[in-house]
Amino acid sequence: MQGSKLLRTWKGWQVSCYGGRYSIQRLLALETYAKNTPLWRVLLVCMGTPLPMATFIFIQESMPLRDPRDGWSVNYGQWIRAAMLTSVLLCACTMVIAAYVIFPIPFSVLTMTPIYNILYIVSFRLVMGADVIRRTKAQPEQFKRYMNNLHAQILMMFVYPVYEVLFRTAQGSHYQLFVILLLPMIKVIIKNIMRKCTMHAEDMVPEAVIFTVDFFNAIYVATCMQTASSVVSIVIIVLTDLFQTFIMLYGLYRRTASISSFLAHTVQNPPSSERKDKFFSVLCGLCRNPEVFKKQIRAGITIRSCFSYDLAAADLSLLDTLDATMKDVDTIPRENTSTYKRWFCFRNGLDSVHPTTDLVDLAVPTRTDKRQLTRNHKPTRRKTAEHPIFLRDSLEVLFSVECLVLTSYLEAVIPLFYTTYILVMVHLPSAKYHTEMVGITTENVSARISPVFMFGLLQIASFVLLLAMVKRNCMMRALYQLAFVLESQKLLIQTKLIVWMMITLCFRVMHFGTLRKTMKI
Repeated sequence: MQGSKLLRTWKGWQVSCYGGRYSIQRLLALETYAKNTPLWRVLLVCMGTPLPMATFIFIQESMPLRDPRDGWSVNYGQWIRAAMLTSVLLCACTMVIAAYVIFPIPFSVLTMTPIYNILYIVSFRLVMGADVIRRTKAQPEQFKRYMNNLHAQILMMFVYPVYEVLFRTAQGSHYQLFVILLLPMIKVIIKNIMRKCTMHAEDMVPEAVIFTVDFFNAIYVATCMQTASSVVSIVIIVLTDLFQTFIMLYGLYRRTASISSFLAHTVQNPPSSERKDKFFSVLCGLCRNPEVFKKQIRAGITIRSCFSYDLAAADLSLLDTLDATMKDVDTIPRENTSTYKRWFCFRNGLDSVHPTTDLVDLAVPTRTDKRQLTRNHKPTRRKTAEHPIFLRDSLEVLFSVECLVLTSYLEAVIPLFYTTYILVMVHLPSAKYHTEMVGITTENVSARISPVFMFGLLQIASFVLLLAMVKRNCMMRALYQLAFVLESQKLLIQTKLIVWMMITLCFRVMHFGTLRKTMKI
């Protein structure tokens, strides 16, 4: 009982389970992408997304470094790195402080943040002009949301480095297990902080949260595995992550087990082009039928996305029509309208409904329920229109699947990238100035990095299993949904991948400062 309560609480804190929904515009864009995009392009997008990040990182690491004791003036490679990471102006200010105050500057990425903020504000004013500043002042709520989002991201720059220090300190002690279990708790807390900062633009939430928080988490999980001094630590980290993966896959299975059965009775003999993504076809067909759409409970459904998409003229006209139908819809708080608490969490058998008679509850019926249904009556086939919350709950499914697919993708990519990074770094002269390379040589690098590589292979297996489950239960190709997000939001994603990875790895170069290595010049 206690374990069940704890599990429900944990699931309730997950971003994929809070009740977020796709907008209708994003749904139409996803359907268009899935119909018109060939498989080779989808694979190219998924495999090519990490390449710009890897290119920037290896260019940065190719800059030669000198011993910090030689002084700031001979360490030109450090200043090139700093300029790549921040800006020329901030780099100049950092060089002045290094020349006349202290070098290396203690935790320079963090301690120089106030100066960076001042330079950013001044530069923004000069480039954008006074008119933009006035318009920003006229919308204080949006500016407040932006600042909250920025502060949440800055919070991670402090929290995760502190965690790495804590992990290294606790290795081999009685607190080691507690520190390892602390990492998923930190991830969930910060993800919910980020979610609250971005939920006004719901289509942005999965990308904004996952490519920030899950990215940092994946990097530090790989780092902790690589630096772990005992097999026990590595095993605990792997088991903790696999347990979370199992909960994710099992929860998704329970939530979506009845969708394929329902869809099989919704559209008779669909065109061959629609069979691969029948879920999209049914939802978009519902939206394109005004009479059916009006029978749906529309409270909590968003028509327009916070992103712009290249849609067909008919779909653009459809959005205008749907906007008109939403004018008479009352705005009800999400907590009162969302059904996610009824079907996104583990349910007892009394609440279950036979999957072919209602889509409101996507939990798997118990054996008792199945016997009662078989004894009393045969399951009836009902049309989509008879399920007034079918559209709303299906948009939640799409949101949830996007969150899970993005998370699984990152958790598979990052360990493999980190393995490649260590294998390359061990051959570079600057490796001796990286804290994560301490004790790693060309002779032992394979043994030190093999746990991370094997962990990456496990993550790939769980990613493939997730794709197969979504395909079976939801009749949709989640890989296309992943490619849709990576391609339609590529600027935001590439910026986060490059900047966060550069910042994370800079924390580990002694030239960017540690308390023990800092000295007066």
